Amino acid sequence: MKNVVVIGAGTGGLVAANRLKAGLGKRAHITIFEKTHSHAFPPSLLWLAVGKRRPAQITRRHKRRRGIEMVNASVTKIDWSNRVVQTADRSVPYDYLILAPGAAHYPERLPGFSEAALDLYSAEGATRISAELAAFTGGKIVILVASLPFKCPAAPYEAAFLVDARLQERNIDAQIQIITPEPMPMPSAGPEIGKSVEQMLLSRNIEYLPSQNAVSINASSQKIKMQNGEELSYDLLIGIPPHGLPSFLSGSQVLAENGWVKVNPQTLETSVADVFAIGDVTTIGLRNGKPLPKAGVFAHAEAETASAMVIGRIKGKESSNRFDGHGACFLETGYGRAGHATGDFFAESGPKVFMKTPSRFSHLVKVVFEKWWLWKWF
Repeated sequence: MKNVVVIGAGTGGLVAANRLKAGLGKRAHITIFEKTHSHAFPPSLLWLAVGKRRPAQITRRHKRRRGIEMVNASVTKIDWSNRVVQTADRSVPYDYLILAPGAAHYPERLPGFSEAALDLYSAEGATRISAELAAFTGGKIVILVASLPFKCPAAPYEAAFLVDARLQERNIDAQIQIITPEPMPMPSAGPEIGKSVEQMLLSRNIEYLPSQNAVSINASSQKIKMQNGEELSYDLLIGIPPHGLPSFLSGSQVLAENGWVKVNPQTLETSVADVFAIGDVTTIGLRNGKPLPKAGVFAHAEAETASAMVIGRIKGKESSNRFDGHGACFLETGYGRAGHATGDFFAESGPKVFMKTPSRFSHLVKVVFEKWWLWKWF
């Protein structure tokens, strides 16, 4: 019997572990490491932030799964030579390893972020945003992207549209501003998508400040100090925290020059034999020089490929499953509408991405997908 270890029970890790068990049965012992005890469905954090969901509606406890051992602990080290995953009090050997820990959040890397900003990317932070918006009586709301790269590249723009709609429903007059280091919205998707989103922001009177880098936040004065020396004020600050590599991978041999895990774009193999990596922890370059976005849709597809590769090797038959760079994304715009973008990110001439005009149908499809995901995996 082979030992297969998956690190992380987010979107990619959940799919990989379940596919491995279904494909291998008694041929392998599957162990999944996850530091948290519950899973909050990431796309629904936006709805939670504007009062359209309650925490219990989008959160599920990790449960025991037949044939999959769940270890609720933080990985502290990987012994690559001896093929062992270590926690503070446990060591687990592996024959095959799939890295799916996601991108870690480091709010401390932007001084003042923890004290001043409401974290859009956590269930706790989104719940606080909902409460603050319910009590908000007017002023300036800033949505701040702390640094690049960050996961779910559409989220800051969705947040702006949803917050605008929420306040309009309450007849609250507010100025909404997006501050980001990006040169345009979702640059990996190409300039046409970026221009389209910018036009949507303009039509809603949402101020967009691209190519802006914050260096610190003063919670007392409610000001953000920018790299160019300018100080920008806010009344309510919604933030996307700095992202980075999980600490247990720091300095490891699987990293690319940019500090993320380097993989074969089609098979998701790393430079270490029998080790694969999927999702937000990876880096995959595109033809336009941009990285593949860190998004759940890609983590899911990569999990299908990586698990199929492991299953094939254990069964002695190489899998033909390859990650092809196709993906789709919803763009919530408020008022019960959403855009839907689909495309080929591995296209020879650069990503070819097309977005449908926001509609009630696309929003409904996202709602159905939310229900399916929480039913399917929990």
